[in-house]
Amino acid sequence: MTTIKKFFLGVIGIVFIFMTVRTFYHPSTIYIYDWYGMLDLELIKEFEKETGLRVVYDVYSDNETLEARLLTGKSGYDIVFPSLIPFAVFQSDIGLYEPIDHTKIHMEQIHSHFIDILKKYSNFLIPYYYGTIGLLYNKKKLQHLLKDDFELHEHSLDLIFNDDILQKIHMSGVSLLEESVDVLPILKMYLQNDETATVKDRLKKIRPFIRKFTSSHFIQDLVKGDLVLAMSWSGEARRATEEDSNLVYVVPKEGTLLWVDCIAIPKGAQLDKAYQFINFLLKEKTATRITKNTFVPTTIKTSYQNLKDLNVILDDDTLKKLNLNKIETSKESIDNNKLWMIFRNHTLH
Repeated sequence: MTTIKKFFLGVIGIVFIFMTVRTFYHPSTIYIYDWYGMLDLELIKEFEKETGLRVVYDVYSDNETLEARLLTGKSGYDIVFPSLIPFAVFQSDIGLYEPIDHTKIHMEQIHSHFIDILKKYSNFLIPYYYGTIGLLYNKKKLQHLLKDDFELHEHSLDLIFNDDILQKIHMSGVSLLEESVDVLPILKMYLQNDETATVKDRLKKIRPFIRKFTSSHFIQDLVKGDLVLAMSWSGEARRATEEDSNLVYVVPKEGTLLWVDCIAIPKGAQLDKAYQFINFLLKEKTATRITKNTFVPTTIKTSYQNLKDLNVILDDDTLKKLNLNKIETSKESIDNNKLWMIFRNHTLH
């Protein structure tokens, strides 16, 4: 969710407005804090025309930035988009969000799979953007490097977790995502084992073959030839495959994580305005526009009929096979982050 999108200039203009007015609320203004590049300027203008409200739209590129702002107690925002696990669940639990009044929004628009997720975790959140974590690679180069082994492993996590395979391709560059919560659960899924000793042993074996850790520059690196293979977010990857026919994105056959970003209303927000914006997001037309611009699907099921040509919507059977990240205990989080830091720093023993 961090790749620079084509509507960069429009967003910068909106952010400039934001920076000049954040000291107090304007009665006819709604304040939105969203992932970088998700809503284009024309879509925001459309909402302004429909409602008569003025939108101030600020953007962030990681959950930590959003959480730091929320923890001040006076975020100044009416709508934000936290990732479900672990961030949005934790933030809901400590009272950072207003409860959602479902009678004021069109919940019937949301796909039933995500309604189930909503029931399971929180009445303070509306699942909205979603996608997978998978593998993005230059197919021609990878075929050349793996030769006869390519067909056997082209849809497998072997490409990033099997040291024998990595030894054959690492000189052309392999990257993993930056955060432990995006990598370790998938490694455990691949190993079918979550014992620390087993995970640590595999990390030690693959570390010499990992060139870098990045959640935002892997597409540029692949296009430039600095990488042949990258762990990737599905939205950025799908856009990249449209722009470069040599790139291929696969959902690993062993399974992967489903990520979900939610709509939430921070404490102290302007509720009437927030509900107006939520219902705008839940419209078929709006959701279709967002996905066509970003290649990131939304949970709005009525938009799917308009997006068949993009090949980004996951069918029900696929959705059922994907896993949400589990909510870690404090100890698990500390232990995993410590292990990850040691792994990244090349100091595993």
